[in-house]
Order: sequence, then structure tokens, then C-alpha cells
Amino acid sequence: MSADDYYKVLNVKRGATHEEIRTAYRRLARKYHPDVSDRRDAQARFTEIQEAYDVLSDDKKRRLYDAAGPAAVGGPGRPHGNYTWSNVGGGQGVGVDFNLDDMGAMFETFFGGRGDFGRPGTRPSRAARRKGRDLEKSISIPFIRAVEGGTERVQVGQGASAATIDVKIPAGIAHGAKLRVAGKGEPGQDGTSHGDLILIVSVQEHPLYRREHASPLNLHLDLPLTVEEALAGSRIVLPAPRSNVELTVPAGTSGGTTLRVRGRGIKARSERGDLLVHTRIVLPRRDPDGTLISAAGIIAAATDNPRTGPDWD
Repeated sequence: MSADDYYKVLNVKRGATHEEIRTAYRRLARKYHPDVSDRRDAQARFTEIQEAYDVLSDDKKRRLYDAAGPAAVGGPGRPHGNYTWSNVGGGQGVGVDFNLDDMGAMFETFFGGRGDFGRPGTRPSRAARRKGRDLEKSISIPFIRAVEGGTERVQVGQGASAATIDVKIPAGIAHGAKLRVAGKGEPGQDGTSHGDLILIVSVQEHPLYRREHASPLNLHLDLPLTVEEALAGSRIVLPAPRSNVELTVPAGTSGGTTLRVRGRGIKARSERGDLLVHTRIVLPRRDPDGTLISAAGIIAAATDNPRTGPDWD
């Protein structure tokens, strides 16, 4: 951007008030100050902004500028006053003239505290304010903790810096999910300004229940049934998370049938999954006197051939 028009540099009208000019300067300074901006042209843009503000905030200079243009006040790139990048934390010898009140306000915005700006040794360097690195740590949580949510105690750091923190586990968290814990990573070069802790969650398997990727809020359970329970029907109490569920197995239920218990899956925010029960018929292991074989013949006589259709011929 050319600094030939200081009003355009600050993006204000020619009749702008002192307060409008001051507000525009602060907004642009926060955006382009080299200590906080990653833009390649930040130093040049901030120099233009400072030059424009130096002229337009001074009534005498502004009148000269309005009458005769930049040449009347020295033009863009002219020398400035006492503060340079080198003595306020910036580059090498590019002159910029700061009002201490403006700089104090900027310091408060950038770094969370006004401080004694302008006094030797009171302003932290950019390197000292650099945020520390994020850390990654794997944690393993019980299946029920992942289903219901809760708090997991995690140890961070080593040796003298080791500490234990409580991390909130959201209900329904998936295996492989990542949790970010703000401010628990490595410290910055100033000893504070910590990075974050990234927890990679591993969910332990459950002896009865499982989850499937296609329906992450549903719980799945394989239910073994005796032949009698499948034939005659039964009522079975399932040790489900949160509270037990009494399931009705209809008479004549075949193996491989899926019975759905609505709303008894995982509740995450405003959604709730279902409990899907997959039946499996378990045959008796012993038949010492042949009674079961005889009963099987009776059952077979009353059962239609389940393998029908042209593909079975």
C-alpha cells in the first residue's frame, strides 16, 4: 500500500475526528504490529500506519498535510522520534514514533496486562512470550467411562514437575478420539505461556458390550439363549450400563435375530442411541439318555425347511 494518502492508510474520512483516528490507528496497529503479525509486509505496513497517525493526530501537522500533502510534513519514510523496533522489541533500526499511552493500550491487548511500557527492561521479548509446545499423551479408559462420561485422572510431566490432573471425559467418546487440555503442555520461554496437552483416547473392550463405527451411539450385545428360551420365549435381565434392562424374548425367536431396546444406548448431548441385542442359540452339550435327540425329532417334524428357494436347489 502506498502511504501517499494518510487518510486511506488509516481507512478514515478526511473529516474524521481525533477519536476516530485514534480508534482506527489502534485497530490497525493490533493487526500489523510485527510482534504479533505473521504477515511478510507487517513491518512496512505498520511503519505507514505509524507515519499516518503521527501526522493526523497532530493538529498542526494535519493542517499542513491537508493544505500541501505529504511533502509539507516530510513525506512517507521520514525520520521519527525516540522509539525504534530495536528498542521496543521489533526489527533493526526502522524508526517509529510511539505515544506511550497508545503503546500501553496495545501491550494490554496483545499480552494481557498493561505493564510499565517504555521503561528499560520491563517489556518481555517476543521470544520470551512464545507459547510452549503442545504435548501428546495416550490414555486408556474403561468402556463404561466412554459410554457414560465422567472424570479420568491423568499424570502429566515427569520427576519434580509431575502432577496429576482430572480430565473430563464426554459421554460417547470414541476410540482414537483426541481431547485437548488447555495450558498443560510445555512452558514457553518465559516459563509460562504453556502449550496444550493432547490426550489420545483408547477405549478398553467390554466383556459383553461393544460399539460399531456405523452407529457410534448404539450399544450391541450378543445374547446366548437356550433352546427352551428361544422356543417358549423368556424374560431376561441384561446388566446394561446405568441400570439393568428386562428384555422380552418372543417365543420362537431364531438365532441371529436382533431385538432393539430403544433409548438404552449412549446418551451424548441431545441424542440417545439404542441397545441392540443379537440372539444366539446355544445347544446343550450332553444328552446321556438320548432324550434330546428324540425331542429334536419332534421339533424337526414341526419345523418347515428353512433352506428354500432356487439358490438352495
